[in-house]
Amino acid sequence: MIIKTIAVLLFIVLIAIAGLHAYWSMGGLWPGASERELIDTVVGDPRMEQMPAREATLVVAALLILSGVIAIAVGGVIPAPVWLTSLLGIGVGLVFFARGVAGFFFEKIAWETVEPFTTMNLRFYSPLCLVIAAGFFALVAARLYFKQGKAR
Repeated sequence: MIIKTIAVLLFIVLIAIAGLHAYWSMGGLWPGASERELIDTVVGDPRMEQMPAREATLVVAALLILSGVIAIAVGGVIPAPVWLTSLLGIGVGLVFFARGVAGFFFEKIAWETVEPFTTMNLRFYSPLCLVIAAGFFALVAARLYFKQGKAR
């Protein structure tokens, strides 16, 4: 039961984040009051003068939705082959792990960030990515463990 709960929670979080990306792709400004504030809050790159293209933002939203579907598949909420969901779950987990870790080193590996992104990234964005990654890894481990029939 806890496995399915984790899967559904991951699904909800990923769908919510996808919804935010879809909202931004349609010109939404929250949590900023202007495009500049939005860039400074969610992208953090002072060189950017406008948000990423609508199409790119929608692709990110679609990938987040797909990740949510993978979470509920790995968690056994929807039927899918264990080998496939395990591979996909590990892949998605690695992507979120990489983003989570990289977020602590943006200024060293990518670009100098601006406030409030720097603070939001260190307090929320990167830790959330690491929690999502841990959720995927836990789901895969549990799915493989129960598949082997070791737990009754």
